[in-house]
Amino acid sequence: MRGFVGRAKQMASDHTTRMNFTRPSAFVRGWLLRVGLVGAGFLVTLACSAGGDGGSGVNGGDGGSSASGGSSGNTNGGNGADGFGGSLIGGNGGNGGNGGGLEDGGECFAETKTANNTVRPVDIIWALDNSCSMTQEAAEVQNNMNLFAGAILTQGIDVHVVVISESGPPGGFPPKNGVCIPSPLGSGMCPADTNLPTYARIDDSVASSNSLDKLLEHYPTYKPVLRQNASKYFAVVTDDNSSMPAQTFIDSVNALDPGWFDSWRFFGVYCTGSCGNPLACASTGTVYTELTNYSGTTPGDLCLGQSNFSGVFTALAKAVVDGTQLDCQWEIPAPPPGQEFDSKKVNVTYTPSGGGGSQEIYYVPSAADCGPEGGWYYDNPQNPTKILVCPNTCDQLSGDLNGKVDIAFGCARVEVPR
Repeated sequence: MRGFVGRAKQMASDHTTRMNFTRPSAFVRGWLLRVGLVGAGFLVTLACSAGGDGGSGVNGGDGGSSASGGSSGNTNGGNGADGFGGSLIGGNGGNGGNGGGLEDGGECFAETKTANNTVRPVDIIWALDNSCSMTQEAAEVQNNMNLFAGAILTQGIDVHVVVISESGPPGGFPPKNGVCIPSPLGSGMCPADTNLPTYARIDDSVASSNSLDKLLEHYPTYKPVLRQNASKYFAVVTDDNSSMPAQTFIDSVNALDPGWFDSWRFFGVYCTGSCGNPLACASTGTVYTELTNYSGTTPGDLCLGQSNFSGVFTALAKAVVDGTQLDCQWEIPAPPPGQEFDSKKVNVTYTPSGGGGSQEIYYVPSAADCGPEGGWYYDNPQNPTKILVCPNTCDQLSGDLNGKVDIAFGCARVEVPR
């Protein structure tokens, strides 16, 4: 509490929580996707085997005959029908006879497409202290939330906002300390100001010292609003300290769903130190200072009063914009007509823009298997539609926009060394 002003503390159980894709067979031709990380776009090159010649076979089969067969692969392959020899791993050729495989490449023709590069979306989860000394602060949060979100959206960043707070609007008698976010972010209709998919409010009263608890407690409720590939930010507005230690919160977030919180930071608007105004702060937020130090963010100081809120929210929005990363995921393009995709024959390499040879990016089964060496994985191993890279690999690519990523289809993939 601040000075003589009391607080109403409520247990979490006293409140109601609400929110107002036949595996295809192997390729017959190899193809290549080339992604050049240049500025805001990628150059995508699809390469497939040319008509007339088979690829260099690894395990060539016995010769066959066909009316319009192509030449054999490099290892005793026979004539393949219609100029396309055996399968990717050798053996029986298509329709005509048996031919060499394509595992070592082959003559190719190419066509090019341009795919736009995008930055990662951003998800921000706020917990607002609703204790009775926070009426004015609640009003400032309500008045500045559109400023905050708008500053991010105008930079072309897809942002989703979650606010954990009791309903508003703030003020009145007896005073309310919740919020009702107006449009365009919120609906502006109290108490149902949720405006999906961009904004959701979790209706719960947050006490003076349990903001971190509420951020973790309500994760199952607000998870549907989040995106797995999004950068995550947690934010707290309070005039008190946290009863949960900083390291406990860090460990708890890192233990949430693998691949969902590989890139998260913490923001805080709280009392950062001794304050000359005895009514401004109940306690110094030492726990929140640990979390901002851990995240490398700059806090807003509640001791400076409500007049500083627009500046604080603008600064927080700028930090989000400055911290954006490449999306680091690519749609798997449709194969050429008549071809099928084999998820076990994909490889990814990175070539730095400063020179030097290409570096293999190894395959890992899932986001949970990402280690210090990085890697790439599918969005859905059983039915993949995208290629994604691990956080460490994404950081490397984000720091070299002129580098190049080659994603080769048609050869057995190279997995992370064990």
